Amino acid sequence: MGKAGALNLPLALAYATYLHCQNKNGEDACGTCSACSKSLKFIHPDTNFVFPLGNIKGDKDPDRFKAEILKSWRAF
Repeated sequence: MGKAGALNLPLALAYATYLHCQNKNGEDACGTCSACSKSLKFIHPDTNFVFPLGNIKGDKDPDRFKAEILKSWRAF
């Protein structure tokens, strides 16, 4: 966690992309393999985002609530 505007999240995402890359080119991920493509869309199965969250709206359907949060997260 860092101050607002810190590059902690982008750095962590770049590192995860590099770790999953199938065609690393020296010091960076290739950006074109299937693993990089999935990482750039935030859908790589080996990358998990964990953050505290409560059902603020009191939605009775947990799957619908999770889908709404996922849309907001991806838009972020």
